[in-house]
Amino acid sequence: MDLPGNYSLTPYSVEEMVSRDYIVNEHPDVIVNVIDAANIERNLYLTMQMLELGANVVLALNMNKFAEEKGYKIDTNNLSKLLGIPVVKIEAVDKTGRQELLETIIKSKESPNIVSDRLEYGKEISEHTQKLEKYIEQDIPELFNTPSSWTALKLLENDREVIKAVETTGNQRILSETKKSKNI
Repeated sequence: MDLPGNYSLTPYSVEEMVSRDYIVNEHPDVIVNVIDAANIERNLYLTMQMLELGANVVLALNMNKFAEEKGYKIDTNNLSKLLGIPVVKIEAVDKTGRQELLETIIKSKESPNIVSDRLEYGKEISEHTQKLEKYIEQDIPELFNTPSSWTALKLLENDREVIKAVETTGNQRILSETKKSKNI
């Protein structure tokens, strides 16, 4: 499935909503996140959000020649170790890396790379997300078929769709804790 491009799982357009809904609700076997190597920092935000979801992600670094022209040197082995997922350099315009990417996708489907339990966001955020996670697990565990940590982060990010879904449950404890966490 080829989805419209996103920079995050917080949708601001119909296209972004389609992508997010598919990733969150359909639980694909493998997600190939194709990112611009020359704009890696901006693109890794989406990667981290997918990892938080517990998705099986393969990172495809595209436009490496352009990144190298800008003076960027990306160590894919180190990036792979840091993220805990496979990273493959590709060039979509000339099919460089295509075979390696296909092999990596097959390998990832057979042996998923799930790293959501290793993600760290620092003490300040963790204090707030842990309390929200506890309430989510106690009060609305089946609202989303996602890790409670992802739901907690989306609430703190002010994700309209997630807030709306929690509001429909009538759960004031989670909404109140979210509001309190944002005001600190």
